[in-house]
Amino acid sequence: MPSNLVKPGRSGALMLKKLCGLRRPQKKYVAGSALALSEPVNDQPPHVPVWYASAIPDEITLDAILHTNPQGIIIAGVGNGNMPQSVVSRLQQVVSQGVVVVRTSRCSAGFVTRNLEINDDACGFIVAHDLNPQKARVLLMLALQKTNKPARIQEFFNKY
Repeated sequence: MPSNLVKPGRSGALMLKKLCGLRRPQKKYVAGSALALSEPVNDQPPHVPVWYASAIPDEITLDAILHTNPQGIIIAGVGNGNMPQSVVSRLQQVVSQGVVVVRTSRCSAGFVTRNLEINDDACGFIVAHDLNPQKARVLLMLALQKTNKPARIQEFFNKY
């Protein structure tokens, strides 16, 4: 790779008290945006647990999480945010009850593509694109304090 091309990775570094930018962020920051909260909307933030998918579904833990009545759930899927079909079916039921489901990848450099291997539109799922499960959880918690509409929440994930 030619040395003048920016390599993926860090967006900048602090060197000798100077900020050296390597590349511009592709997404906006939440501060000063439509998602910024000047003060908490509720005393308690939205309940948004993370569930880790695997090739052999552990639906017992998924059901235990769902019994806590979350407002949203982050699915840390394999590869492209995938999960067994039995889990997809179970989560479709949850979406019909008003719970927001966000697909992420548990891979260290994973990217979740909308409607590629799972029909997110038909299932009512949100995709987190390049956000890991932890960052997706924070973004969903912020988004749920503004709206519970999946289309609007997907816009937040596209933008931030």
